[in-house]
Amino acid sequence: MPRPTARKRGYDRAWDKLRARHIARHPRCEWPGCTEIAKVVDHKRPVRLFPHLRLDPTNLMSLCVKHHSSDKQKAEHRNRPRPLRFDRNGYPLGPLPK
Repeated sequence: MPRPTARKRGYDRAWDKLRARHIARHPRCEWPGCTEIAKVVDHKRPVRLFPHLRLDPTNLMSLCVKHHSSDKQKAEHRNRPRPLRFDRNGYPLGPLPK
């Protein structure tokens, strides 16, 4: 079964506005130790587990493509209830466990 479109997954106009505002305020990747230009705004806590945080600005982080497409996605797709450890501000702590 193909993945639903972004719009069907809840990425609507409200998300587009919030994303644009976030990337303007946080243009660099927020992954620990990375200073690349961010291209992606991602949810710190996955929307599928925390749908009420979908449009919460405190649940967003700017990521470069590498960190969004590899490290964070690998962690989220593991069958763990909390795939990443977070600091008190919601940012991931250190490198991912092997």
